[in-house]
Parts: sequence; structure tokens; C-alpha cells
Amino acid sequence: MVLIEAMSMGVPIAGFNVPGANEVVSHLRTALLVQPGDTKGLAASVLTMCKDKDLYQSMSNAGQKIVAEKFSAVKNAGEVERIYKQAIKGIRKGIGQDAK
Repeated sequence: MVLIEAMSMGVPIAGFNVPGANEVVSHLRTALLVQPGDTKGLAASVLTMCKDKDLYQSMSNAGQKIVAEKFSAVKNAGEVERIYKQAIKGIRKGIGQDAK
């Protein structure tokens, strides 16, 4: 959630390439990811973004776009609605089978 919140505010991500993080961010598009435990690489990623304003801005823009497309409240509400409809359809189908 923290990664999504940061991207929504236009903050590019410097982090470890671990499950969860690599499902939300994209290396070289919205983040600079390094191998877990590579603290020197992590520090270098932060410095790279501080020095390269074009890279920072590009990642900032890409992150905000991804959040708007994939994680907006409207998108999430639609996904929850779809899940509920599938669940209700499954319950109704199950009830119909039990009645036979």
C-alpha cells in the first residue's frame, strides 16, 4: 500500500526486488529495484534519482499514471462489484443445484 500511496503522490520508488513490490512497481519505469539486502545498490538508486531529474520526473509521471489506471477508487469499486456478482451467481447456482 505504501508503494501505491507514494506513486500517487509522484514519488518514484527505490526499493528491493521482492514479491509484492515487484507486483506493484516496474523496474526502470516507476522504480529502481535492487536485490534484497543490497543496501549499497539501494543507496545508489536513491542518489541516481536525486541526480537525474529527467529520470525522476519520468518515473514520477509513470507512477501516477499507473495508480490512476490500476488502483483508483473507481477501478477498485468496480472490481469489488464484479467479485460480489460472481459470488452471488455462484450462491444462486448452488442453491438451484441443492433444490433438485
